[in-house]
Amino acid sequence: MTKGYKGPDCFDCNASAKPEPTTMWFTQDRGDGSFDYTCSNGTPSEEYSGVCTGSGTCPGHALSPLVGCGSSSTLYGCKCVVNGLNLCASCAIDMSQAQSNIPMGCH
Repeated sequence: MTKGYKGPDCFDCNASAKPEPTTMWFTQDRGDGSFDYTCSNGTPSEEYSGVCTGSGTCPGHALSPLVGCGSSSTLYGCKCVVNGLNLCASCAIDMSQAQSNIPMGCH
């Protein structure tokens, strides 16, 4: 972990960049071109996936096309395709919930 000059953070110019878990999603870099707000020196976690896939449960939303941190795309809702037993057989994009120009949040 890189230490900041004023304490154990990783970028002194942004108080949100600190070596702690966060539930916040950032759509602007922290000021130095990086989205590593948790000071992990790794690839930042992205808020949305680019697919509505799986069975049993569906992710809530997906961006398509999938973009990098801070870039915008279209956000789609994911819906469960129900089989005869009222169980989620697969997930599909729900076009009725599409929202344009949604930025990819990262941390």
